[in-house]
Amino acid sequence: MKKWFGIPGTLVAFLVLSTGTVSAGPNADGVLLLHVEPAVEGSSFDYCGNLDISSPEDAHTEAESLDPYVVWVLAAFPQPSSPRLNGLTFGIAYDRSQLAVSDWRSCADSQLADGHWPSPYSGISLLFYPPRKDAVTSLAWFLAYSYDSTPTTLEVIPHPVQGGLFADDSIPPEVEPIAGYGKVGFFTSGANVLPADYRGGCCIGNEVSLMTEGQCAGNVGSEFFPDWSTGDDNPCLLPVRRASWGEVKRLYQE
Repeated sequence: MKKWFGIPGTLVAFLVLSTGTVSAGPNADGVLLLHVEPAVEGSSFDYCGNLDISSPEDAHTEAESLDPYVVWVLAAFPQPSSPRLNGLTFGIAYDRSQLAVSDWRSCADSQLADGHWPSPYSGISLLFYPPRKDAVTSLAWFLAYSYDSTPTTLEVIPHPVQGGLFADDSIPPEVEPIAGYGKVGFFTSGANVLPADYRGGCCIGNEVSLMTEGQCAGNVGSEFFPDWSTGDDNPCLLPVRRASWGEVKRLYQE
């Protein structure tokens, strides 16, 4: 077990996430993503350090086979920002009558899990030392498989006791609520909530919605406004002056 200033790391993780002050710190607006990919052969393989995802949009959230899958838990933060992820708390939810979680590992330096972890609706606290500073950080993975083709999901959720929190390495730590949680679908759709900077306004007709540029491009006749956020004026209603090509040329000649 790793120690921090002579204190067991798991205890530090618990104290950090239980006694810190909630404020707009370096981990503000961070989310938990899920990413799924087929498992490699061999039950003793440790997937930590074997994932290369630099953008939240690269994460996959759907599994369509009865074979085992690795389900990654990732922390993602807005860009530009300078996260300092020292600790976090979260939980897990799934239907054990439809889905089996046969193995798991944390990619942290220390962890403090519920006695029933990783059973449904149990929770865990993770500690990283030194703090992680990447925009996307691997936190843990699960080895999961569906018993049959019945649609089911595996989700990350707030810790059932401590809630969903990120903490930095300040003393006392600055604690931020986790802003969104991912869901992996087995024989059904999954979804991730992306950090706000990866989304903008998508105009479809006169209606604007917050989504990624890729999601927007999937709609016929759409237009993407990367700097728009909820609460801004509707960019779809901006007046457009129609002009002929001759009028345009005269404007540039004047």
